[in-house]
Amino acid sequence: MKNLMLGIVLSILSVGVNAAETSEKKIERIQIQGNSSNGIAKYYFYNSTGWGSIGCENAKYAYMEEEASGAKAMLSLAMTSKVTGTNVKFLGSCEPEDNAYFIIDYMYQM
Repeated sequence: MKNLMLGIVLSILSVGVNAAETSEKKIERIQIQGNSSNGIAKYYFYNSTGWGSIGCENAKYAYMEEEASGAKAMLSLAMTSKVTGTNVKFLGSCEPEDNAYFIIDYMYQM
């Protein structure tokens, strides 16, 4: 039982350690791609200066797939942030094939 608990704690810690973080910035544009290659809609949030994540400096787009857990709530938060001009910040990872995109796992409204 102790080994199971230790494994769970280490798994949680490793997820937190591997997560990249963006700078606090405004969403300048929201785009929704309804006809992606895998048939799943994607929500894109654009900032012209990039989201400022280490290792993903070229990422001007942060995105999540519609089927991701909490995606609709995060889309709602993003739209509210866009309308009110409030900064947001993301946790996630740089897309492995192209560091022009940041994959969102978690979102903050500042």
